[in-house]
Order: sequence, then structure tokens, then C-alpha cells
Amino acid sequence: CWKRLFNEKNPQNNFPQMETVQDHVDWKLSQRGDAYAEEVAKRIKLAVRNRLEHWRSKEGKSLVGNEGATRKLNDVMRKMELAAHQESDFTEENLHAELETYLQPKSSTSGFNMTGFYVNRPFTDLQPILDEIYNADIHHAGPVVTDGSESDTQFAHTVYVRCFPRRILSVWICVACLSRKR
Repeated sequence: CWKRLFNEKNPQNNFPQMETVQDHVDWKLSQRGDAYAEEVAKRIKLAVRNRLEHWRSKEGKSLVGNEGATRKLNDVMRKMELAAHQESDFTEENLHAELETYLQPKSSTSGFNMTGFYVNRPFTDLQPILDEIYNADIHHAGPVVTDGSESDTQFAHTVYVRCFPRRILSVWICVACLSRKR
């Protein structure tokens, strides 16, 4: 994970004797950087969805999305990115607690079990990300649906990208399989 040397807790002016041959970099995110991050996130998310659909269709399985879980996972990925750079105190325990709270049944028939994984990596190319998701084998989850009825297996996937100066991208990908509790 890439981390800034200087931040609010460790400002550069604490080290006035430090000199560098590097050009001055404005560490504030620009609107252009945010737009680039959003564009990359959309591209990765579409590629992940298409590949999941392709891999599951080869086995006669459908890909049913769960938008509520996708939104929750995206919120969690944002918090994890901030925590990775000491900008918040979000921990792995907070992650599990938030997801457990989200998965609590609203009625006696609506609870889900969730399995999945997340990946944080710098973005250089799309193919290694897709390979990592394929190798996780999550696309095999759930029963085969042959009669066209909706499965009790749903998927949530999200991509969060944060842009740093010089177009360095921190990418968070989360893929989860939700199965209805019986």
C-alpha cells in the first residue's frame, strides 16, 4: 500500500533542513485526478461484472446482483482506504461489525450469509485484477439454476479508486456472494 510521507500528523515543515532534488508536488487532489479515478473505477467494475457473468454462464449459473450490498461494500472500501493512510481509525473489526449489522434480517425471511474478499493494490493493468478474482474461485458459488427462476445466490461487487499525484491509483476491489439463510 502506498502511503504519503508527509500528512497532517507529520507535516513537512517539521523537517525544514530536508532538501530534495524533486520538483514540488501539490499533494491536494485535483478535480482532474478525481475524474480519472472515477473513470478507472467504472472501467474495472464493468470488466469485473462482465467476467463474472461469463464465468458463471459457462457453468449454467446466473449472476444476480444485490445493489444494497454493493452500496454498503463501496462505503466500507472508502473507509478502508482512508484508514490505510491514517486518515481514519477504521479497522478489520469495524468492517466485520458493519457487514454483520447490514446482514441482520429485517424480517424472518430476509437474512443473508456473505462470503467474499477484497483486494487493495496499485493500478497498472486490468488483467492481473481479473486473474486474482478468477483464482479466488468465488464465481463457482451457488446452485445451478436451470428453470430460469431467480437464485437464492446474489453477488455484490464494488470498486473504489483513489487518485494520488502523478496518477498513482490505489484500487480497492470487493467481490461478495450472498446466500439466503434458510
